[in-house]
Amino acid sequence: MDTKTETAEQATLDMQIALRQHGMPLALCHIPIRVRNLIPAATLRKMLDESRQLAATFTPTTVATIKQPLNEWCDANPYVVVTTRSLSEVAECSQNVARKYIADNPHRFKRIDQYKHEVRNYVEERAIDKAQA
Repeated sequence: MDTKTETAEQATLDMQIALRQHGMPLALCHIPIRVRNLIPAATLRKMLDESRQLAATFTPTTVATIKQPLNEWCDANPYVVVTTRSLSEVAECSQNVARKYIADNPHRFKRIDQYKHEVRNYVEERAIDKAQA
């Protein structure tokens, strides 16, 4: 943070930015004590309480919250060529998670090349295979 903070307003603003970016424990590490001492105690207490309330309402991302939109999207869009980036945008997750989803669900994807996969309609393909057998 800015080491030339001289006013209480600027110190408060710096602390709010640090709380938004890092959360409570790390924000205290990023703001020097000299700057924290410029913030009125009541204002600092209020900011820290708001940060705690936000942390309490935060719901972590689980595998189920990622798999559900991907499963629904794949069922609604068969035979579409996708990349890990496009899947990560659908599920709002990282590309590594999308890559893992593709690896864990080989029945849903057909590999075209290193970066592209085709979404398969495995239910329909299984019904065709059973009809032919």
